[in-house]
Amino acid sequence: MEAQKFKPIKKNVLIQAYEWPEKTKSGIYIPDMLKYNPDRGGNDPWRGKILAIGSEVEQVCVGEIVRYQPGNYNNSTITLGRIRYVFLDELLIYAVEDIDEVIIRALKNRIVFLPDESLEKKYGSLYLPQRREEHLLYGTIVRAGEGTEVCTGDKIVIENKSTWQYFDSAGKRYILTDKFNILAKLGDELPDEQASRT
Repeated sequence: MEAQKFKPIKKNVLIQAYEWPEKTKSGIYIPDMLKYNPDRGGNDPWRGKILAIGSEVEQVCVGEIVRYQPGNYNNSTITLGRIRYVFLDELLIYAVEDIDEVIIRALKNRIVFLPDESLEKKYGSLYLPQRREEHLLYGTIVRAGEGTEVCTGDKIVIENKSTWQYFDSAGKRYILTDKFNILAKLGDELPDEQASRT
C-alpha cells in the first residue's frame, strides 16, 4: 500500500508528518512518553508536508509545509515504512512555513504570536520569559491570517493557556493561536499594571 494512493475527501488533507527528534540538542534521548507531549515546549514538530487534499480544501496546496494543531491523531494516522501519514481537517492547520520553519503565511482566523521579550523576569542571574501560569501574555503579531482583525506587527494581549502550541525558531519562542484568543490590541505604551512589572 502506498500513501500516495489515498484520496482525502471534502476538507481533509493527507500530510506526511515530520518526525519528532530522538534526542535534545545536548544529546539526551527523549522518552516516547515525553516526545509526543505538546506541553513540553521546544521544537514541537507538529508539522509536515501536504501530499493530497480534498475537493473542498481552500487554503493550502499539495507540496506546502504546514504546522497543525497538537492532538491525538492515533485514529487518523497510518505508518508505512516507518513514515507517519496523518489525515486531518483543514481547520486544524495553523500556518504554512518554509523548510527552515519560518512561518510565511497564517491561515484564516489564525495568528503567529511572539511574546514580548522585554517582559522577562530575573531570577538570580537568570532571565526567564513570560511564564505559562501568568494570566495574560503581551507581544507582537508575526503573521496574521485573513479575518483576524489584526495585522502583522500589531501589539496585542492574549489570554494565557496551557494549551498553546509553542515552537522555537531562530532562538525565539512563538505561539500559534486563533483570533478568538485575542483580548485587545495595544498602543505603543503597555498598560500601567504590566509596565510596572518590567
